[in-house]
Amino acid sequence: MSVTDRKTKKVLEGVFLSLSAGKKRITGYTGKAGVFKFGGLAAQRFYLTAILKEFTFKFNGESIDQDGAVTIKDGQHISIQVEATRVAFSANGKIKTLAGKPVNFGIVTATSTGKSEVASITGPQGDFKVMGLLPGKDYTLTFSENASIIRTIPEEIKVMIEDEEEVFGLTFYGIYEKKSITIEGTVFFEGEQIDTADTLSATRSLFVSA
Repeated sequence: MSVTDRKTKKVLEGVFLSLSAGKKRITGYTGKAGVFKFGGLAAQRFYLTAILKEFTFKFNGESIDQDGAVTIKDGQHISIQVEATRVAFSANGKIKTLAGKPVNFGIVTATSTGKSEVASITGPQGDFKVMGLLPGKDYTLTFSENASIIRTIPEEIKVMIEDEEEVFGLTFYGIYEKKSITIEGTVFFEGEQIDTADTLSATRSLFVSA
């Protein structure tokens, strides 16, 4: 069987397929060509399920019903076309420091009407991909769950899925916690008479952009 995107007509890789009959269940994923083959099946009635986040599926073929029920007869080879319709989309971006280094730990959350709906854990290069955003709905993206980051610039990003397209190029800049270094030493004043050496203590606040 083959799986294609209804709108773009492109094949879909990574679609999870499950063929079940009673307690028997066979599973697999479509490859780069969008195809997967179930072989060695007994003559009986099976139920086909296709799963890929952000998509719904429609089955096309003479031997399959729209609910996924397919009957295989002895010696029969059948071909099933699976049509995928995208119903949700993703927001993609990065979180990095002001120095341009990736922030490789944290969570980007999408909130709509006060409810946190979907989240993405940042990757090793600071990349995030928040999936499952519905078209025409306003979302607010925020970054959290990194104790070293005291805030981000901007603090939030507004996103709306328009024209059924993914959103790319979003960027958060993480501001690290300020650290203090205390420097203590003895200061001698040349040319002046002092009874004892005065001790100078200084604290310098450092802005860390690592």
